[in-house]
Amino acid sequence: MKECLLTIDFEDFKHDLKRSLSVDNILGSPEGLSKSINKLNEILKQTNSNNQVTYFITGQVARDYPDIVRKISENNNEIACHGNFHDMIYDLSRQEFGKSLDKAIKYLKLASGKDIIGFRAPSFSINKNCEWAFDEIAQRFKYDSSYLSDRDIIEPVQEYKKNAHQMLTLPIYNPIKFLNMRVRVIGGTFLKLLPLNTILNYMREAENKGYVPIIYIHPYELLTEDDFKVKFNEMKNVNFAKRFYWLFRQNQWLSIGNKSFVYKLEKILTIYSHVGTVQSYLKRNNYL
Repeated sequence: MKECLLTIDFEDFKHDLKRSLSVDNILGSPEGLSKSINKLNEILKQTNSNNQVTYFITGQVARDYPDIVRKISENNNEIACHGNFHDMIYDLSRQEFGKSLDKAIKYLKLASGKDIIGFRAPSFSINKNCEWAFDEIAQRFKYDSSYLSDRDIIEPVQEYKKNAHQMLTLPIYNPIKFLNMRVRVIGGTFLKLLPLNTILNYMREAENKGYVPIIYIHPYELLTEDDFKVKFNEMKNVNFAKRFYWLFRQNQWLSIGNKSFVYKLEKILTIYSHVGTVQSYLKRNNYL
C-alpha cells in the first residue's frame, strides 16, 4: 500500500483572526479545537488508519488550553511547534522570530510534558527574504517541515547544516502549477477545492520524484458548523466595511468545501497508508 504522512497544523482560527483585527476580546474556540480532534479520530478509525498523528501546535493554543494539548499528547500523538502565534515569518525580524520560538517551546513542553523536536512555519511562510529562519529553527529543533521544494529531489528527508547547526528537513512537494498557483502536495485550500482525481495525480507525481506525500490539515477544515467563526458583533472596534468583509471572507476557511474536504481525506486514507507521527517515521527509517 502507498504511504503518506498525515499532519495537522493545530491553530485557533478564531483567536488568530481576532488578534489580527485588534479586537478587544481575543478569546478563541477551545470547543472547536476539541471537536476537530474528535472528528480526526473518527476519520482515522473509519479508514483503519494509524491513529498517531503529528500536531503542529501554536504556543498560544498550549498557553490558553493546556488541557487540550495534554490530552493530545497522552493519546500518543506527537506534539510539534507551529510558532507562538500564527504570525507569518516574513513579517518578523530574526530576533522576534527567535524569541517567539522560545516562548512556544516553553508553553508546548509545559502542556505536553514532552520534548518538542519538530517545527512547521505558519502557512509555510519562509521565503527567500527570511531564509535565516532555517538557522533559527535548526538551533532549537531536530526536524523542520516548512520547506517548499520547487525542484526534484532523490531523498524524502534531507539534512540542513549551517553555522554549526543542523537538522532534518521534510520537503513539501511544491513545483506543480494549477491556474498559475503552486500546489503544495497536499492540504489546506488545495485539498478543499481540487478534484479528488487531481489530488491523487499530484500525490503520485510527488511519489515518482522521491517524496513521501505529506498531508497537512487544519482544525477548522474538519468541521461544518460555525465553531471558529468571528461574529459581526465580536468585531465592534473594527470599521463597518471591514467587519462586513471579514464576516464573509471567513467562509473561505470555515465552510466552502469543508464537506468535500472530509470526504476526500477519507478516500485518500483508503489508498494511502498513514504511517504515524513524523518522529516515528524518521526513527523507523534511521534518520533520527
